[in-house]
Amino acid sequence: MTVPSRAARTDGRALLMEAAWQELAEHGAAGLSLRAVARRAGVSHAAPKHHFENRTGLLTALAVVGFGRLWERLEAVAESRPAQPSDRVAALGRAYLDFSLAEPVMFEVMFGSEPLREDDPELAEQRKSAFGILNYLVSGAEPGSAAGHRPVPVESLIAWSMIHGLVMLTRDGSLQRVTGSENPAETAEVARRLTTAFTELLGVIVAAK
Repeated sequence: MTVPSRAARTDGRALLMEAAWQELAEHGAAGLSLRAVARRAGVSHAAPKHHFENRTGLLTALAVVGFGRLWERLEAVAESRPAQPSDRVAALGRAYLDFSLAEPVMFEVMFGSEPLREDDPELAEQRKSAFGILNYLVSGAEPGSAAGHRPVPVESLIAWSMIHGLVMLTRDGSLQRVTGSENPAETAEVARRLTTAFTELLGVIVAAK
């Protein structure tokens, strides 16, 4: 048997992942199958197993990409260096919300109900990087510093819980139904205003500690 070169294996993986994103866009994570991905990519039905082993492995690889993209969004907020902690958290919330709305398929893979390989080192590293930025924006602990390696501050967990909950209400249409917004763009703007309100509430919580 001829063993594919490293380049061929890498190209094959990228081809399959692109096909997987297309399948997800059409059928959602629950409808994803290795056979469908292979068929769309134009390769044998056994090809995905060489790269991902199984469906969970494929979803995990896709989630790694997603957390990398989220990190880029949050890093851009960190680089803008808002002066006040409240401004940092508000900018964080807007970036997180905008990511979820711009990349709905990716967000579903990252935070949906489909299982991922929790022991995957790449997934763990990308999550850590993304939430390291969160800790910096909320608590001021530089990613990679001694403070940045401490347990996640409760303020960061509160901020993420608030923002993530708002994102889910926005994504599933609940916010639009409750507010009576006429279109998704209006709903997104309502969500951004709520992000600012959450930021002010978080400031009160932190000040009261």
